[in-house]
Amino acid sequence: NMFHVLRRQMVTKFRKPLVIFTPKSLLRHPKAISDLNDFSNGKIMPLIDQNFFKSDQIKKVVFCSGKFYYDLLAHLEKNKINDVALVRLEQLFPLPYDDIQSILKKYSNANDIVWAQEEPRNMGSWSHLIKIDDETDINYELKEFSDHLNKFHKTGISTHTQSGCSFTVDDKF
Repeated sequence: NMFHVLRRQMVTKFRKPLVIFTPKSLLRHPKAISDLNDFSNGKIMPLIDQNFFKSDQIKKVVFCSGKFYYDLLAHLEKNKINDVALVRLEQLFPLPYDDIQSILKKYSNANDIVWAQEEPRNMGSWSHLIKIDDETDINYELKEFSDHLNKFHKTGISTHTQSGCSFTVDDKF
């Protein structure tokens, strides 16, 4: 969803070049949309809580970002999993510590707090996100699930990416 990027670019008082690296699949994804009214009257949200279920029913909170959110959401809907809350980080730098803390308080009954990423552990945002433990005063253990360590980047071949992504999602839920 390009909403926050475009809105932030237009709302700031200074202009700088905007370069966006995104998978083409999100440009046409039916769930990666925003209302025109949200764009003109909405606000920038560095963190988006899916908020589909009652907070006391949630057993696992999964933080993620980007395209992987839609893969996880599709898996949850397909398998009718209703005790997992997906929280999408729209802004990784700087981390929205206050927003993260309020989400963790909201889902205080959750047993697992997880960072999910499609990339291997050594190539994604995990190393940046482990700082959350140091910056929040909530006692929890942030777990991570991702592909195994890898010294190579993704091949760019969609069938390889889909099969690997499916394994990660199925394996963790």
